Amino acid sequence: MIHRSNLGYSAAVCLLLGLALSLSGAAYAQDAETTSAPSGLSLEQQRLASRFERLEAVAARLAELANNSEPERAEQLRRAIKASREQGIAERFEAIVTLLETERLSAAAKDQTALQAELELLLQVLLEDPGDSEREAMKKFLKAQIREINKLIRQQRSLRNQNEEGADTERLADKQGDVNDSAGEVQQALEEGSESQSGSPSQAEAKEGESSEGQSSESKPSEGQPSEGQPSEGQPSEGQPSEGQPSEGQPSEGQPSEGEQGEQQNADPIKKAAQSVERARQKMEEAEKKLREAEQRGAKEDQRDAQRELEAARAELERILRQLREEEMERLLAKLVARFRDMLAKQESIYDDTMEIAAASADGTPRNRMLQSIRLSRRESELVRDAEKALTLLREDGTSVAFPETTEQIAEDMRSTAARLATADVGPITQTVELDIIAGLKDMIEALEQARDELAQQGNPPPPGGGGGGGAGESRLVTMIAELKMIRTLQARVYKRTQDLGSLADNPQVDPAELEGELAKLAERQERIFQATHDLDTQANQ
Repeated sequence: MIHRSNLGYSAAVCLLLGLALSLSGAAYAQDAETTSAPSGLSLEQQRLASRFERLEAVAARLAELANNSEPERAEQLRRAIKASREQGIAERFEAIVTLLETERLSAAAKDQTALQAELELLLQVLLEDPGDSEREAMKKFLKAQIREINKLIRQQRSLRNQNEEGADTERLADKQGDVNDSAGEVQQALEEGSESQSGSPSQAEAKEGESSEGQSSESKPSEGQPSEGQPSEGQPSEGQPSEGQPSEGQPSEGQPSEGEQGEQQNADPIKKAAQSVERARQKMEEAEKKLREAEQRGAKEDQRDAQRELEAARAELERILRQLREEEMERLLAKLVARFRDMLAKQESIYDDTMEIAAASADGTPRNRMLQSIRLSRRESELVRDAEKALTLLREDGTSVAFPETTEQIAEDMRSTAARLATADVGPITQTVELDIIAGLKDMIEALEQARDELAQQGNPPPPGGGGGGGAGESRLVTMIAELKMIRTLQARVYKRTQDLGSLADNPQVDPAELEGELAKLAERQERIFQATHDLDTQANQ
């Protein structure tokens, strides 16, 4: 179900983004050398001020509506409103209107640039996912408990091996008691973790879904299927004998076992893991008791059962960790695809405008050409910031090598293009680099979309390292094959750029020294591709 507050929140984000982009466009139009009419600019600025006032009112109302259903989102909105008022953004809009009305265009453009930066910071506050910190804390908790359970499994396995080899039973009993005490600490930590998670909105939604599914499935047998020798008030237990649990003969009390089954199905996974550890501890106690009575064979079976219960607890925690990672990967891939698509559209527009300026340079005045090129440079500089944000996301994920390298090379080309356009250089080298940026963005979009499709098809990603070892490593955002394909793409782009630059060697419009500098950059890029390939081979980032 889509909450109305979610729709309103998305609208608020879109409105703020629109304001930032409108300010960006207005800043270009208000260049000190522009011929735009000041009266028209002041009216446009006044409209932006009115939109921002409306945004503040909408945000305040959304915070009120979301206070009970989504307290984290409500707090996020209140933080944004507070930041807006502390920075006096509404008043700064009005101040810019006054500057425009008095035709102080340079001052207005300068203030708009600063205000745009403030709006972008405000947008970042709204775009933050309030559940990120909670998910990170949960991942950290799960990894810590998996490490502890792995230690318990190793200790339990060692005790069982020593028992099979005929070691002193009294000494083994003491050690078994120590392992049981350590398992008790893990059980307590898991139970506390389960309690802390039970109140979270995501957990509540999950339980709601499970309970509704459980209710619908329970209603089916009662309508048409006969109960197998059970009282009419009971629901069919479907003959599930509770795997791994000793059913210590309670024939007439079989009825509650169905309730226990339902409780286990609806219990959260951390609680299930805690229950497995509790059962392991029961087996450890029995093993300790039998060791003190020198019943080594019986103790060995209990020790094996204890190890199996610990492995079941570990598997449950690993499953939760993989599910969290899958959700994280879905969000990240969707965010990256959206960012790169936006960058591609903007870069193609810049390239078209570059070609127009280059074609009209013979007819236009140098002054107009300079102004148009400077505006393109500013737009390209904004793209650099977008690429750096995408690069930060990939580096924070930390599981890919080729994709961050590709993004970094795209950002470098954007910086180079922005610098060239700032000097009104719209010549062949600038055009070549812009085309390479477009090609790189398309490669990234295609690869990220393929990764997203593969993730959707495979469901939960496989455990890191093939599973079975309590893998603490993260599942890769993209597969090794995708990484190698991207490395191949990087190499192909270096080859193409080399050929393109070589074809410009006899072009009278190209400075030989400038061409030599570009070739030197390509040599450095080739070295970095080699290093990325080496890091992939050695798994240096894992």
